[in-house]
Amino acid sequence: MHFLPLSARDDTALRALARSWREHLAEAPEHLRAAACAAAVSSRSHLEHRAAVVAAEGSGLSAGLLALAEGGEAEGLLRGIVEQGALPRLAIAIPHAGDLSATVAEVYPLEPVFAAAYDACGAVAAQLLGGDARALESRELTAFRARYALLKLMGHWGYTPDALLADGRGLYLAACEAGVLELRDALRCLLRDLGLLGPFTVEPGRLSAPRLRLLHTRAEALIDARTATRSDTWAAPGDATGAWDDALKGLDVPERRVLVALGDLGAPWLAATAEHAPWRTLLGCVSRLYTRGLAPARRPFTQGLLRPEHALPTYPFQRKPYWLRALAEAPPRSEPDAPRTHVFDGTPLHSPRREREFSYRLSHARLPDLADNHGIAHVGHSQELLTRAVRQHLGLSSFVLRDVRYLVALHLEPDEEREVRLVVEPLEGDRAKLQLHGRTLQRQDTAWTLHAQAVLEPAAPALEAPCAPPRLEGGTHWDGTTFHQRLAELTFDLGESVKWVEEVRFRDGEAVARFRRQPPVDAPSQGLGFHPGVLDACAQLFAVAGAPYLQGRMRFMVVGWESFQLHRAPGDDTLRCHIAFPEPPDASGRITGHFRLFDGADHLVAEARGHRVQLLSAERVEALEKALHENCL
Repeated sequence: MHFLPLSARDDTALRALARSWREHLAEAPEHLRAAACAAAVSSRSHLEHRAAVVAAEGSGLSAGLLALAEGGEAEGLLRGIVEQGALPRLAIAIPHAGDLSATVAEVYPLEPVFAAAYDACGAVAAQLLGGDARALESRELTAFRARYALLKLMGHWGYTPDALLADGRGLYLAACEAGVLELRDALRCLLRDLGLLGPFTVEPGRLSAPRLRLLHTRAEALIDARTATRSDTWAAPGDATGAWDDALKGLDVPERRVLVALGDLGAPWLAATAEHAPWRTLLGCVSRLYTRGLAPARRPFTQGLLRPEHALPTYPFQRKPYWLRALAEAPPRSEPDAPRTHVFDGTPLHSPRREREFSYRLSHARLPDLADNHGIAHVGHSQELLTRAVRQHLGLSSFVLRDVRYLVALHLEPDEEREVRLVVEPLEGDRAKLQLHGRTLQRQDTAWTLHAQAVLEPAAPALEAPCAPPRLEGGTHWDGTTFHQRLAELTFDLGESVKWVEEVRFRDGEAVARFRRQPPVDAPSQGLGFHPGVLDACAQLFAVAGAPYLQGRMRFMVVGWESFQLHRAPGDDTLRCHIAFPEPPDASGRITGHFRLFDGADHLVAEARGHRVQLLSAERVEALEKALHENCL
C-alpha cells in the first residue's frame, strides 16, 4: 500500500507536479515506487496546496496522479488547501466496543511500533489473568490492546492529540493515554467490568491529573483534575451512551480541530481503522490529516523503508524564483577587508515575484550567543532579525507583529552553518506576512524548514508619557543567583548572554524582575535597542510565575504571541519586566499571559500580549532533544 503526499504553492503548480510524478513512477518497479513515496514524506517541504494518493499498486498511483493533473477525481485521491501556521488541533475518540481483530492481523506484521505496544499490553493483561489464553483473546480485550497500539503508532508518527473523547469502557484507555491511569490499572478496570476479575478500586495515590483534555459521552463531559483523581470515578462500570455530541461540547474551539476515531463513528470523524481494509483505512486517515494540515513526522513514518535510487520530481516552478531560491544564488560571503555588518543585517535577494526575500548566514562563530542557549536561536534572536529587516528594508519605524508563531526551533550544532531566509509576502491593507525558513549548508539537498511566522502591520508612534511602574506587593524575593539556580534545576543550562535577571519578586501567576545593566547599543539602532537575550529572560520568568504548574524536571517553551510591539528604545541602561498569567494551563499544557518591558524612567519599551507558553514533561523534552539531534545528523 502506497501513500504519496504532494504539495505546491498553487493549484497550477500542484497539477504540474502530479504530471512529473506520474512520468517518474511510470517505469519504476514496485519496490522503487515505495521508496519514492517514502522520500516524498521525508525529504519534501509541505506547502499550502496539498494532495495525497493512497493506492495498493502502481496503477492506482498512476490513476490518482492523472486525475490530480487533470482536475478530476479518483479513488484514493484527496486534495486540500492549508493556511501555513494556522494548523488544526487533533482530537481522538475511543469507542466503547468494536471488532479490531482485522486491524491486528493487517497492521501487526507491518508496523513494529504497533506490534511492540500490542504485545506489551497483552503481557500485562496475561499477568492479571493468570495466563488465561482464552480470555486474553476475547474481542473486548483485543480491541483494547489494538487501540492502545494504534495510539502509540500514531504518536510515533507525530500525531499527538491534545484532547481525548471516550465512550463507555473506552474511557479506561483514554485515561491511560492521558496519564490518569497506569496501563495495569486501566486493564484491571476493564477486566473487572468484563467479569474476568473481582472487585477493584484504584487507590487515589495511583491517580494523576490528566495531561490533556479528557472528555466522556455524558452531560458533564469534562473530566478535570479533581474528578480524575477521585477513586469513585473509576469504580463504576463504564456504560456506553453513544452521546458523542455531549463530548464534543467539551472541546474548546472545535471548529479548528480534526477529529479522528479509533473505529468507524461516521461524520465528523476520520476513521483510523475499520473492520474491512484496516491498513488502507489507516493510511487514508493519514492522507486526510495531511490534506487538512497535519503531516506525519518525516523520519518515524518512513522508518525501515528504502530510499530512492534517482532524483525525485521537484517543484514545477524550480526554473522560476517562486520558492526559496537556490543556495548558489545566495549572497557571497564578505571579503576579509569588507566592513563588518551585524549578523542579522540581511542581504536582499533579487526576485521578480511580489514577495521579497532576505538571506542570512548563521553559525556559532557569527552568533556566539547560541552556545549560551543549547545551540538554539531564542525568541530575542528572531525579533532582532525581524525588527532590523522591517526597519532597514521595509521602511517601517513603528509597527506591530500579530499572530507570532514559533513553529520549529532553529538549532545549530557547534560546527554547523545554516542559511535563513526571511520571506515577506504582501497582504491587503498595508500588511505583510513574514516567514522565517532555514536549512543547513552542510547538505545541499536538505529541505527548508519553516521556523517562525508573523503578520506585520503599521502602528501609531509610541506615547512619550511614562506608564505606571510595575509593582508587586508581597510575594517571594530572590536575587539573580537563586533565580538561575531554579532554572538549572529545570535543566536549563544557560550562558551569560541570556542570564539577565538581577532580582525578581514573584507569586503564583505573576513576577516582576529587574535586569542587570545593559551594554551600550550603537545609536541609532535599527534593531530592538537592547540585547536580544532580554526577551528570552522575560520568557524565563515563567519558572517562578508558573511554578505551581512545573512538576519535577518539566520545562517550558514560548510557542507564540498574539501581538508583539516595540514602543521605544530604552532611555537608560535599566530594564524591568512585569509578566502575568491570569489563567491556569489548558488541557494541552498551554498557558497564556502577557509581559511588558520598562526602562528606568518607567517608559514602556516593549510588550507581548497573548504570550503563549507550552509546558513540556521530562519525556517530551527528551523526545524533542532526540529529534533535534537526528535532524542535525
